[in-house]
Amino acid sequence: MMKRLFLNLTLTNPRLEKEIRETIIAQSNRSQRRERQDIYPLLEKSWLLAPIAVPQSQLRVLYSGYQVAIGQTANYPLSLLLEKAGQTYVQLYSSTAKYEASAQDLPTVWVRASVIFDALEQTPEVAGLLLNDGTDELMVSRDELQRQFPRHELARLRAPWYERQLATDFPKRLPVPGGNEAWQTRQKEIDQISNALEELRAKTEKKARRAAKGSSLHQLTVGLLVVALIVLMRLGRHALLPMGVLLFLALASAVYGYRHPRGRTLGRWLVYEKRGGLAKMLQMEDELYRLSAKVTTTKPVPDQSETRKSEMEPEQITPVPDQHPETVSDEEMTGFFTAYLAARRERKDVSQHYDDFLTVARYYRFSIPKQVDGKLAIYYYADQAYLPLYIAPTEAMAPFGTRQVTGQQALALVAQLDVVGVQIRANNQRIMLPTDILQKRWGEKHDKLLCKFASR
Repeated sequence: MMKRLFLNLTLTNPRLEKEIRETIIAQSNRSQRRERQDIYPLLEKSWLLAPIAVPQSQLRVLYSGYQVAIGQTANYPLSLLLEKAGQTYVQLYSSTAKYEASAQDLPTVWVRASVIFDALEQTPEVAGLLLNDGTDELMVSRDELQRQFPRHELARLRAPWYERQLATDFPKRLPVPGGNEAWQTRQKEIDQISNALEELRAKTEKKARRAAKGSSLHQLTVGLLVVALIVLMRLGRHALLPMGVLLFLALASAVYGYRHPRGRTLGRWLVYEKRGGLAKMLQMEDELYRLSAKVTTTKPVPDQSETRKSEMEPEQITPVPDQHPETVSDEEMTGFFTAYLAARRERKDVSQHYDDFLTVARYYRFSIPKQVDGKLAIYYYADQAYLPLYIAPTEAMAPFGTRQVTGQQALALVAQLDVVGVQIRANNQRIMLPTDILQKRWGEKHDKLLCKFASR
């Protein structure tokens, strides 16, 4: 059974972090040394964050943008040991914010205090525990840890929320249906779920943006506007200068709060984790995977002409002339996209629509959404990775920004990334193109473009 491990889920520990700060102050004052004991019960009852080493081949990005590891076991090695001042410590973090401030790039998982003793037993040279490296650093020696925490007396914690709400077993696929009609019915069901999942993602991201506006900076903006109004009512025309300053500060805080990553992270945490948005999307994504066939290119599909084109030899396809056509607008590109899909649904001859669509798509500037860390997003269909290319995406589809590329430049990116093709998306619909089709239709000057992108 394949297991799924959820990574980088948000963790907050306000009480523990307050106690850590007070303990750091008490360390420098001998008369307050007794207050250090107050932190141990909190450590025992709190979840903590630990970096974890996961092979790149087992990392997956969900539709929601969250990251998971998929493998035969979820027991990946924790990256707990850290060299500090010539000694080795077990590194743990009290919250997501503290880990992000440490400038590490490994994914994280929730752990409890027992991992400290696992590291102490397996590595005799460990000097102790280091909490929140790079921010509110608190060091606890090995002897003190063993004295304060008898291992057999550690409290048993309830499972974290994500283990109670999110399925950890990776779903199994259903058998491939026999017969062309049954296969077409399965494909229609897959398309419906895929479109519903994309629509849910857009709605959830919109809710996350609204939640981000409810942050403390948004409250500051409203407060400044109220103060500016009061000043105007009290001072009249003499209030122009102070009111202008207050309005400027309100505008600056509004823009900063809306665009700052901290506000966006807070909004995503509220909508995806606290309010269950992630669980809803994961349920639909699992259903999509369960229905998807292992290999879709060898099965009969409604669009027989597209299948025949994918099996043609390169010399049978007329190459696109090596010249740039006039600029294609978003509306025109959407028209080519919609016309091809409409012909395919109606089971008409799609060859002309297919040629027109791929010809203009070669030079059209698509948008590739970015992830939270600024890297390009990768979408999965079944267990195969695709590069998403959006036609005029809304802000909800790309909350962390986009990168603009032409079809030829997308081909160069496909050669660099571990993907099998592209997904061209618009209006909650998609067209999947494998790499061999892209190479045949967009492949002129591919080597020069690849060198250009590799040099960046």
